[in-house]
Amino acid sequence: MKLLADKTPADDFNDKTRYSVMFGPDKCGTDTNKVHFITQVFNPVSEEWVEHHLKDAPKVETDKSTHLYTLVVKKGQQEYEIFIDNKSKKKGKFLDDFDPPFQPEKEIEDPDDKKPEDWVDDEKMDDPDAVKPDDWDEDAPRKILDPEASKPECWHDDEPDEVADPDAEIPDGWDEEDDGKFEAPMVANPLCTEECGCGEWEHPMINNPDYKGKWKAPRIDNPDYVGPWKPRNIPNPAYYVHKPEDRRVSDIKGLAIDIWTMNKDVGFDNVFLGKGAGDAYAFSQVSWKPKNVHEEAQKKSKKKKGTDGEESAVASLFSKLRDFFNEYTPHCVFTTIILVITLSWWCCGRADQGPVTIPDPTDDRIVPDEKAEEDAPAGDETKTTNEDQTLDETKATEDKGEVGECSSPAKVATPAGSDGSTSKKRRKPKKKEKSNRTSVAARLRLPRHTGDR
Repeated sequence: MKLLADKTPADDFNDKTRYSVMFGPDKCGTDTNKVHFITQVFNPVSEEWVEHHLKDAPKVETDKSTHLYTLVVKKGQQEYEIFIDNKSKKKGKFLDDFDPPFQPEKEIEDPDDKKPEDWVDDEKMDDPDAVKPDDWDEDAPRKILDPEASKPECWHDDEPDEVADPDAEIPDGWDEEDDGKFEAPMVANPLCTEECGCGEWEHPMINNPDYKGKWKAPRIDNPDYVGPWKPRNIPNPAYYVHKPEDRRVSDIKGLAIDIWTMNKDVGFDNVFLGKGAGDAYAFSQVSWKPKNVHEEAQKKSKKKKGTDGEESAVASLFSKLRDFFNEYTPHCVFTTIILVITLSWWCCGRADQGPVTIPDPTDDRIVPDEKAEEDAPAGDETKTTNEDQTLDETKATEDKGEVGECSSPAKVATPAGSDGSTSKKRRKPKKKEKSNRTSVAARLRLPRHTGDR
């Protein structure tokens, strides 16, 4: 919240608008978490407005409850106090707790002063006369195998650390078809003890007594050491005497809320600006206090419902789903439309597929003869027929020749573009079927003559 130093229309308000006081919570990631208290005071010498920030500001309350932040500037503007939920969190004096201080320093460091290139600020240096000893082995390992350790004679190389429990029994009612093969639980191998272990034996390691590491020259006092460098001090061009009666807070001519947030569920209301701390407290009892009592009662109620277990979990799930939909309403609607269109096309929009005909295994199968006539003269007619005609005519022939005049296959003209070759076809033998004259006559069909297509 910013208490503005000038009357500013709402359309002209921005983050550059000058203010007298900025007060309120600021929580941004893990770097910023404090209740700001900043004042802007006019420097009559530099003719600039200077921001003074409260040092060691209180932390922000980060739960989901409603909180009350109160700033009290005491009479004379010498002292302040900050309350959160009507509990004092910090109080002090303007003279001691702000950075930069309200009283400017008489001298400041020269911003144009630079460290000389020949300035030596290293108090110690490597001894230029030191030499690495001849017996110094920089490659020696830090650890070596223990020369006194040996593998125990009772060590079991091929034994596992755990074995199936020999005392385990198959539970009553165990059904291998339903429950699978019973496997006994694993227990520690009794052969594996502290003295006689199991598995691959590893040689223990010890510190290498000859290890010295990387050699470094010893450090000695630097004869050229001058001391730490810092810029020289110069008179402060903005210095003036800030008297105790001078203002720490400028006139207030407006109030604005400046919000920078990436989070939802941020709200504020019931702003009080007055001249009495008692009036502010009384206002909080009719504005913030009822909310606080209601929220605390809800917390206790949720804890009691939490003991019910399933009821609380289901309610929490529906609450999360509702919050998710409210936050991402356009996304949910768009996704639902796509799913409905996809399912509608899948169920109703595909072209109907024709029925698949499964051939009767008892039907005759026509296969080409092993030897086909070749080099037939062009233009000769080819003897052919379809399967239905061949089957019907064959049955008719077998029926004592009564309908034999219909058993001759029809002659079909050779289609245009064919090479004129013909092939004989034979059918595989099949079992004879009983049939009467009526059924044979009913199945006979007249031969169809096909022309060029």
